[in-house]
Amino acid sequence: MIKSLLKYFLITSLFFVSCKTSKHPGNKNEADRDFSEKDQVKFEHYFFNASKEKILGNYELALNLFLQCAKINPKEPTPLYEIALIYEQNGDATSAFPFAEKASQLDPDNYWFQLLYGQVLYKNNQVAKSIKVFEKLLDKNPKELELAFNLAGIYTYENKLREAISLYDRIETQLGISEDISYQKQQLYLKLNDVEGAASEIKKLILAFPSETKYYGVLGDIYFTNGQEENALEIYQKVLKIDPEAPFVHLSLADYYRKKGQKALSYEHLILAFKNPELDIDTKMKILLSYYSLSSNNDELKKQAFELCGILTEVHPSDAKSYSIYGDFLYRDGQLKESREAFKKSVSLDQSRFPVWNQILVIDIELSDFTSLVEDGMQTIELFPNQPTAYFFYGYGLVQKKDYTKALEYLNIGKDLVFNNDELLTQFYSTLGEAYYRLNRFSESDNAFENALRKNPNDATILNNYSYYLSERGEKLEKAAEMSAKSNNLQSGQPSFLDTYGWILYKQAKYAEAKEWLKKAIDSGGNSNSTILEHYGDALYKLDEKENALMYWKKAEENGGKSEFLKKKIADKKLYE
Repeated sequence: MIKSLLKYFLITSLFFVSCKTSKHPGNKNEADRDFSEKDQVKFEHYFFNASKEKILGNYELALNLFLQCAKINPKEPTPLYEIALIYEQNGDATSAFPFAEKASQLDPDNYWFQLLYGQVLYKNNQVAKSIKVFEKLLDKNPKELELAFNLAGIYTYENKLREAISLYDRIETQLGISEDISYQKQQLYLKLNDVEGAASEIKKLILAFPSETKYYGVLGDIYFTNGQEENALEIYQKVLKIDPEAPFVHLSLADYYRKKGQKALSYEHLILAFKNPELDIDTKMKILLSYYSLSSNNDELKKQAFELCGILTEVHPSDAKSYSIYGDFLYRDGQLKESREAFKKSVSLDQSRFPVWNQILVIDIELSDFTSLVEDGMQTIELFPNQPTAYFFYGYGLVQKKDYTKALEYLNIGKDLVFNNDELLTQFYSTLGEAYYRLNRFSESDNAFENALRKNPNDATILNNYSYYLSERGEKLEKAAEMSAKSNNLQSGQPSFLDTYGWILYKQAKYAEAKEWLKKAIDSGGNSNSTILEHYGDALYKLDEKENALMYWKKAEENGGKSEFLKKKIADKKLYE
């Protein structure tokens, strides 16, 4: 601590040498001199503390202390500069302006004062004045390349393109030919519709770096995109004589022949580009993403996309991205197992990408592979302990595996991690409702379902599940009937929803109506659902249609029915509840 304070003291003491208040000669009485010396002591005290607070990051306190300095000696530019700098760095260019202007006037030769003044002018939309300040500053400091680049950027932004080119030429005389500057100038020439000017910049690069074939490709692309297609082709062919495998040239030729309508030749060059490991994977990914949007309803493009994905994984076998995009195409094509395999290969190469893990979990659910869902879910939680969706998928898998107690533990942890996502929170509450129900913790189950419906009162599946569980318990049947009716209005023709409403009617002893709704469930696709078939048989039995009831109980058994009383019903030809 003592060393730190000594460090601050030494820094500011040296600074005071350059910013002590002026002593003007003249006849002053002793009282005036004493006052002046006291002022100086106060100034130095405030300045020392302001500098210290600024170093410590206490900018508001530093600002107030610098303002005190400026009040004591308004002709000292340094506190004014510091005040302006703090305002400017806090995004308040308006407040910074008068202080920056005054500091620049008091010390017109100070580089930093003038630089800040120019910046503040620009941020206050006084562009012309800002440019003049920067131009004057650069004339005095021609070797300040950062200033030169910033001014060139302002010229470009303000559409002073010729001035920007001229300034880049000036920078180039100091740095020599460079790719960044030549590319900047090329773009500026193209904005001026000066194709030859743009081409000349790339030609300079070619002369400076004759072995760099990509510049030939850039030159060809300039001609190609500006309607000089034959000139472009001549350049491309020239490059291929130098380097027959030049990947960017093959990409350019693929574009060239596609524009000419020669699709087969275009694709040949695209294949050659993809097979070259020197073409970076990100460029290839961009091309495949364009295929993704275009190929969904085009069999020819879809075939090409899969071939390109295959090449990508062969040429870049250790890059996770090659497998993740392949997985995307397989998933879209409905090849779920193959897609999951590709995504798993991707995460084996790079475990850090949560979206890929998330997609694996989604596929596990779609495949009803709950064993994998539990395994993959736990691995995802271990890698991403703050991602609530990982907990949801894991908890959901545990519910499907009937490990309800453990499911509750992880679902409750994940629920508390959800922020600003009511849809996900709804699913957490719904799955909690099912887990509590299976453990006969009915009050907690009801609360969870109620919370889910508060988040989304029109979720048809939750309305159906909640109302069915109430009907199974024979509780709150009126409420259950209302929710079930609503779910059927939201999604008509769903066999399970129709069955739920029919079963509630059955529980209410409304057997004729129950029969009608349960028959609708069968006719809407529930004719192989053992639960629906058994429910229908029960309703028939209540209506004294005992032979038909037995027939439907048998159908339920044939379709995998294993309820508690089904075998006994069939054996005794009698209803048990």
